[in-house]
Amino acid sequence: MLTAEAVSKLISGYNVMYERFTREAREVVNRAEKEARYLNHGYIGSEHLLLGVIGEDTGIVSGVLRGLGVSADSVRLEVLKLVKKGLREVPSGRLKETMRVRQTIGHAVEEACRLGDNYVAPEHLLLGFMCDDGGVAKQALLNLNLNLEQLRDYVLKTRQQND
Repeated sequence: MLTAEAVSKLISGYNVMYERFTREAREVVNRAEKEARYLNHGYIGSEHLLLGVIGEDTGIVSGVLRGLGVSADSVRLEVLKLVKKGLREVPSGRLKETMRVRQTIGHAVEEACRLGDNYVAPEHLLLGFMCDDGGVAKQALLNLNLNLEQLRDYVLKTRQQND
């Protein structure tokens, strides 16, 4: 279980922030950057991170979404209703995460702690979105009639089925 000190370290610095990310969670971040570039956005926002999370075809998140009757395509459509594609191509180089993404990651770490995990996986990021008031990702999920308790229940149920 992560301590308060570990949580603080995870959300305080870039390299430390991803220290406890699983390989799958790191792939989410890579997909998020690709999504941001595709949309011609010069930053990685919660909407890009959500698109990165739903890009995982197998695993707990896809099982949760299937169990709730929500497709990755419907999540993508909701995000695209909320944000528009930028007009200019983004220059090369690493994109920075917004403060909201860092907060979402902090919430994901807290959710991992609640579940007794000492790592951050895509399902924790999914739960982290729902703790983030005002984020595009949360709004997209709310537009699909999802809520934190429901997602947490399905994450637990799906994890048990995968064990």
